[in-house]
Amino acid sequence: MGAVRLALVLLALGCGAARPVARFPTPCVDPLVDADTLVSHEVGAEVTGFASVRDRPDLDGDGAPDWLVFAGATGADTRLVVYVTAGVCAHRVGDIVSDAALAPASARSKGLADLAGSTACEASCCPTARDYVYRFDGETYRLAGTSEHKNQCPTR
Repeated sequence: MGAVRLALVLLALGCGAARPVARFPTPCVDPLVDADTLVSHEVGAEVTGFASVRDRPDLDGDGAPDWLVFAGATGADTRLVVYVTAGVCAHRVGDIVSDAALAPASARSKGLADLAGSTACEASCCPTARDYVYRFDGETYRLAGTSEHKNQCPTR
């Protein structure tokens, strides 16, 4: 009986399991409709059916897929809108414009997986590439750091 009570206390305190973010700063939305609305505000005209799902990773460790939504590109930069699901709701937790191909990293910040990636660059066009890390600060994903690495360029 004591071991069961101890296990319940540890679970109540959040020990031993991935702990999802309890509250989100944004309302419950449909990710694709919300991303289209962001694009509509930016271009000054109604846009529907533009946003598309890029990936459905589990960012908060609750076992349910979350959303990385493609919402446009300008030059080499891509707009990625990030949503975390809580039950039937999805909450916007990031709106990132970057030239990096971002994906969840193993590190976590405030309960959500960091997003990390490198600039998309052919080795023949640039000798260095930039690495980016975005971290959730409790409200939104923000750029936390950048670094550069050398590419192996083919010789001619």
